Amino acid sequence: MKSSVSKGKRVTVLRTKLFLFFQILKQEWPKHWPTFISDIVGASKTSESLCQNNMVILKLLSEEVFDFSTGQITQVKAKHLKDSMCNEFSKIFQLCQFVMENSQNAPLVHATLETLLRFLNWIPLGYIFETKLISTLIYKFLNVPMFRNVSLKCLTEIAGVSVSQYEEQFVTLFTLTMMQLKQMLPLNTNIRLAYANGKDDEQNFIQNLSLFLCTFLKEHGQLIEKRLNLRETLMEDLLGLCEQKRGKDNKAIIASNIMYIVGQYPRFLRAHWKFLKTVVNKLFEFMHETHDGVQDMACDTFIKIAQKCRRHFVQVQVGEVMPFIDEILNNINTIICDLQPQQVHTFYEAVGYMIGAQTDQPVQEHLIEKYMLLPNQVWDSIIQQATKILYTLLQNVAQEEAAAQSFYQTYFCDVLQHIFSVVTDTSHTAGLTMHASILAYMFNLVEEGKISVPLNPAVPPNNQIFIQDYVANLLKSAFPHLQDAQVKLFVTGLFSLNQDIPAFKEHLRDFLVQIKEFAGEDTSDLFLEERETALRQAQEEKHKLQMSVPGILNPHEIPEEMCD
Repeated sequence: MKSSVSKGKRVTVLRTKLFLFFQILKQEWPKHWPTFISDIVGASKTSESLCQNNMVILKLLSEEVFDFSTGQITQVKAKHLKDSMCNEFSKIFQLCQFVMENSQNAPLVHATLETLLRFLNWIPLGYIFETKLISTLIYKFLNVPMFRNVSLKCLTEIAGVSVSQYEEQFVTLFTLTMMQLKQMLPLNTNIRLAYANGKDDEQNFIQNLSLFLCTFLKEHGQLIEKRLNLRETLMEDLLGLCEQKRGKDNKAIIASNIMYIVGQYPRFLRAHWKFLKTVVNKLFEFMHETHDGVQDMACDTFIKIAQKCRRHFVQVQVGEVMPFIDEILNNINTIICDLQPQQVHTFYEAVGYMIGAQTDQPVQEHLIEKYMLLPNQVWDSIIQQATKILYTLLQNVAQEEAAAQSFYQTYFCDVLQHIFSVVTDTSHTAGLTMHASILAYMFNLVEEGKISVPLNPAVPPNNQIFIQDYVANLLKSAFPHLQDAQVKLFVTGLFSLNQDIPAFKEHLRDFLVQIKEFAGEDTSDLFLEERETALRQAQEEKHKLQMSVPGILNPHEIPEEMCD
């Protein structure tokens, strides 16, 4: 126990000394200590422990100059430091190469590989592609458990270099790496199970492997597309990594990269329906993942796949009982429930591409109806709330006589037009009771003379006659296939039934049925005469009821025999 504590203290003291030395170095190099690189390389050759510490210093220096300099030091100083380090890098590289080729000290080799990893994103490319570096990483260190993760990270960093003059070297890098991995990880390995049961180091290796594959294919996939047969089972196993519960950050990174890759290979997806369906279902899972960026990635990948594989979603695939688009539409509420509005828009756009690929018109219309079901339900809910507010507004306005007349003259016809626009939109069926209540209330205001100002200032006739003509013309313009008799009967009913909301609602519903008819000549026309008689009787009953209540009717509406 004492030995362990003592060792821990020594490590802490060493780290403190290295940190302090590094802080001094940042102030002195290169202006006051221009020979620092030569000095540290020379000192490293005298002792392996000193060399290991110096590797840590060189790694920190690389990070400070190339990774963290933005915003910390001036651009001029940053450029000077980078130029100084690049000019003398050959000495550092020779030291790293000497250690990797000759040292048997495992901690020193590991420290050297970690330091090299920090160099790879800025050193001149000749050090990477025109030396033995790649083959040394693959053949000497990749298959050694202690070094395999840092070696794979180095290879991933190299794979991320985007240049065109080293195409053959990139293909060689991938081919040699995959040959070595085949020995380390046989093709029949269940990667998902290996990850689930693996220790931290083993899980890190599988994650690093997925990042290597994704990075290489993203940058150089076209180079090997014709040379490498992507294995469906391998990709499915990589997808399986995303199901692991440990490490949300890693899960998100793996998911994003894998989804990016599958989105780049639509021909592979089109040729492997089962795999395509697996990918899309995985995307639907990611649409519920709240880790930053994952939902955007899922929606962006989904629309990319929808555009490139659209026909496959509207066809019944082998082994399926229905086109996959039907499954999507049946579960659309569940799929998008955690998405933000812009993500929902992207999702709907993607599904729209799929539906557009359906060439059978009746089938496509059915898909569109299901596609718009949820938006229409949301819109219906909004309309219901709005109509409740409008109804309350109309009732409140009526309490203020002076303001009411000005309101009616300015807005009454516009409100009426908008209400009819919503009611006669057959894609929205909810809220008919509230619409009926508002319309009945408005027609009752006209019929009972509560609107004293002329609604048509240009020609101020009787407001009731004007509204009858106004509504009739509105409906004829919107539905020219209706017969004049149908429109006249409907408008008459709006006045006759305005004190009987259930009857008024059914009158509206009947009219909605009529406007759905293409020519307006369905069998309901046979009952126009009967309907006219029923409305006349309803008007007479309403009039009798009004006459029995003093003050409801205007004096000119009361028969002379009842005025005595």
